[in-house]
Amino acid sequence: MPRTADPALRDELLAGVLEHVLARGLSGLSLRPLGRTLHVSPRTILYHFGSKNALLDTIFDEARTRQRALLEGWIARSAEYELATLLLGAWRWLSAPRHEPILRLAFETAAAGLQQRKRYGAVGSGAIDDWLAFFRRILETGGLSGDRAATLATILVAFTRGLLLDLLATGERARVDRAFRSFITAIELPALD
Repeated sequence: MPRTADPALRDELLAGVLEHVLARGLSGLSLRPLGRTLHVSPRTILYHFGSKNALLDTIFDEARTRQRALLEGWIARSAEYELATLLLGAWRWLSAPRHEPILRLAFETAAAGLQQRKRYGAVGSGAIDDWLAFFRRILETGGLSGDRAATLATILVAFTRGLLLDLLATGERARVDRAFRSFITAIELPALD
């Protein structure tokens, strides 16, 4: 009689896999070194996730779930501020050094979606949808609605992700922070304090 997978062990393995990927990235992910890190055999990983592709799907889903929870948590804690302050706070929070691992994974995921659209395209577009919803909620909380909120959310996602990629690549925080502040001023939101 075949054994059934242990859900608790699978959850433990997933936490370890995600920690490994956040620390080392996705490129070159190999089951043997991953198994050594997790102190299990590659077969154990495959037994609980089915295949390397299924493991990658699970990593992408879990990373997106965590990112969505972080974004939702930030909005819940910050809703009382005026719009320009909300957006600057969102930028400071998103660009904080403690979020670099999840941002690197988000960009790696997006790149995988561009390289293998059939396999991972939905992952990248789903992540964009999450960011659009995040910024749209900020804009709606700040008093914008309808087409203006949807359009501005799209612009904010593009601009913010571009600056985050710049920051991750260069580490030039002061320059990138000034660019974000200048952008918020230029889009004619309520005046900054």
